[in-house]
Amino acid sequence: MPTQDSLKRFIQTVAPSLRQLKDPIFIMDTELKIVWANEATYSVLRSDAKELIGNYCFKAIHGQEKPIGPCLAEACITTKEPHFFSANEPKLGGWIDVNVSPVFDEDGNVIGILHIAHNIDQLKYYQRELQYTRDILANIINSTPDLICYKDAQGRIIEANTAYLRNFEISGEDYKGKKNTELALLSKLPKWIFEHCEKLDEEVWRLRRPIHVREQFAPPGRPPRI
Repeated sequence: MPTQDSLKRFIQTVAPSLRQLKDPIFIMDTELKIVWANEATYSVLRSDAKELIGNYCFKAIHGQEKPIGPCLAEACITTKEPHFFSANEPKLGGWIDVNVSPVFDEDGNVIGILHIAHNIDQLKYYQRELQYTRDILANIINSTPDLICYKDAQGRIIEANTAYLRNFEISGEDYKGKKNTELALLSKLPKWIFEHCEKLDEEVWRLRRPIHVREQFAPPGRPPRI
């Protein structure tokens, strides 16, 4: 009873602030039974208090007969620490960010769990669209015979296309984050080629404008490259 009384006092304190928030928020006791929920929770679940209050979270939200392992609400009780995760839960509107935090009494005992869900379904949609666009762009860039690479302000390579890596005789992903002089360690080409490229990078950065040069180098035992 003392635990239930402490949880009731907590609910009375926070309910006025949480009731009208747009994110679904509910509070569970240490048995994972829902004891309070805001209007957004009832709305997204299309449920009323009779269906929700007193019901287990795993049954009301996930339609399961036992907690889905690993259950982070249970982890809150054990660790006394908040936990954060993302999940695709159709009953809560799709992809959601979830924060579950322990509720304590005056003596530091866990008396309940505060569950806050934030819908990120639209964000996930835009992420998928962005990845689709990136894949198309990567295919276009990698299909061109021109040498293309992206570098940061310090001259470190962010990304390079197939033609660039092939002409500089670099393979794998180890090139990312390296300057041209560091790339010399990954290639069989003479070091001076990479040193020259790095000087061009520094010149472009100093001038703050594009420059156009035509370069030719002849690797030992290989045809000249322009």
